Amino acid sequence: MELLTGLIHWINARAERRVEKELIGGLTEVPGKKGIYLRMVNAALDKPDETVREAVWPVVPDTSSDQKFFGKGETAPIEGVAPKTWREAVTGPDGRVERVP
Repeated sequence: MELLTGLIHWINARAERRVEKELIGGLTEVPGKKGIYLRMVNAALDKPDETVREAVWPVVPDTSSDQKFFGKGETAPIEGVAPKTWREAVTGPDGRVERVP
């Protein structure tokens, strides 16, 4: 019985290590990335009823000043966003983006 219990414990511990390695493995490649992820998670947990823009974006450092985010009801341009070959597939009859294949 002890052998079976030990084997189950070893399998569980190995599975946990594999999951942790898969989830956190990519974080070590970029300095500061883990800290940014932790701030994002904490911000989302602190304000669960807020939108991502209101809760998470304030804690993430600005990496690009030319990014624009469009709110609900705003129309985002398709030029420069989707390749020309995709446009027919992702836009509806009114020209708005409906889905991305």
